Amino acid sequence: MLVKDAMLSAITAALARSGFKDCKDVDVFDMRVTDAAHNVVEGNKTFKGVWNEVWAFQVCGQMIGVPMTFIPDADGGGTTFTTGPAKMGDATVKP
Repeated sequence: MLVKDAMLSAITAALARSGFKDCKDVDVFDMRVTDAAHNVVEGNKTFKGVWNEVWAFQVCGQMIGVPMTFIPDADGGGTTFTTGPAKMGDATVKP
């Protein structure tokens, strides 16, 4: 379910990074973990179990990598995510 929730944001980021305004040919090529689960301290907060991935898309023949950050909720109720480098507070909330 998390992949499905994050996919639209990742595709939108891939299209934006490609520079193609009218491209409709987008395929997921690969997804890989770049940083295993680890803790991130930001200010006085600690985010536990954060992991990073790169999702690769083929956009009108061009390979585009989209960095993804996943942040498990402290109460175990879900995981938030963001595309590209961002502060933990900027993550998109997805239950």
